[in-house]
Amino acid sequence: MVHHPAGLQYSAETDYRAYAADSLSLPDCREDVNPTVPADGSSSVWFVIAAWSEAKEFAGVEFGFGHYDEQAYAIVDHGPCFPDSGSELADAGWPGPLAGTTLTAATAWEGAFVPVYYFAGYAYGETEIAIQGRRGEPLAQVSDAVGTASGFRASRCGVLGVGREGIRVCPDQGVSQEVLVWFAPGGLALPAGTTHATREAASYSSPGIDSLLAASGVRHVARTHPAAVRDTTGFPTGSGRRAYRTDLTSRFTFVAAGASQVESLAEALGADPSVLRAVRNGVVLESLVFPDEFEHDPSMRRATEM
Repeated sequence: MVHHPAGLQYSAETDYRAYAADSLSLPDCREDVNPTVPADGSSSVWFVIAAWSEAKEFAGVEFGFGHYDEQAYAIVDHGPCFPDSGSELADAGWPGPLAGTTLTAATAWEGAFVPVYYFAGYAYGETEIAIQGRRGEPLAQVSDAVGTASGFRASRCGVLGVGREGIRVCPDQGVSQEVLVWFAPGGLALPAGTTHATREAASYSSPGIDSLLAASGVRHVARTHPAAVRDTTGFPTGSGRRAYRTDLTSRFTFVAAGASQVESLAEALGADPSVLRAVRNGVVLESLVFPDEFEHDPSMRRATEM
């Protein structure tokens, strides 16, 4: 999750690692987490927090950013919040859009709400910074105690809103509130250069989609596979036809206001002609996808599997 302590502004003299350890308390996720910074030209400091339903011990964290407007929010300082010491291996463009970092703590983090990284910047306009996995993976990843190779992915990742409301995620808000939707080509479009957006900022080929999402309390839409690229070249097969890899760019994730609304939202979306399939998250497992043969351009075909 992401959290901006209200009113906390940047000072080069402040040790934000110490601040995170000594002053950052979040007794109630839904009431106390603030995923929004004002876009008024002032500075702000915010944290990436690993949140659990109960205290955990972990020594590795890997996460990255989605697309965001660096002119709207300029990051001037950043760093890991290790319990003692540790190492960081970051992409060359970090902390820029679509870049990421990997942290390894010498002494494991412990707790239920654990700050793992801080950022400081100046906000000059509206944008969003979505936390995701590194190298375009949809979710951040953590690993167990020092010396083990066991790792697992976060169930959800937060979004920092700059000048607009961010996305608050809490341990009790798991995948049971998510709907996975596979649109027909052109069924949903996000603003250019982005992998996520508010519901209002997205455009839909079917006029009924937005009202369905609004009725279920959906505020945010994100590409399920942020780094996916449509295969328009394909490759020849033994039959002489061309095969195209399954298009993952038209798969999106929506978060409903409550788990009770997910089934009805998935059913309603699945009945819309612009949607090829819609299911609540957890119904299907993501599996290895093999290329299928098609005689025509993949942008013209309808999907046969999810």
